[in-house]
Amino acid sequence: MGATIIVDRDSQKGIVIGKGGAVLKRVGTAVRKELEEQLGIKLYLKLWVKVKKIGAPTPPCCALLVILMVWVVMATMKSSIRR
Repeated sequence: MGATIIVDRDSQKGIVIGKGGAVLKRVGTAVRKELEEQLGIKLYLKLWVKVKKIGAPTPPCCALLVILMVWVVMATMKSSIRR
């Protein structure tokens, strides 16, 4: 399973990826574990971070991306609270 996290600027891409990919790995692991728990199956999750100017209104196809992004934030917050 793969997902692309779209950011507006290069500087945001660096923040999402983190030093040596640490932030992206932590987020990806948390989301993968949450998905595995909810779906009841083992998953391989591949994440990409891409820069794309989003100045226009959001097309309907981006609704899933927004849901995934919210899920990523929630999973990260959950894992931070558990530590």
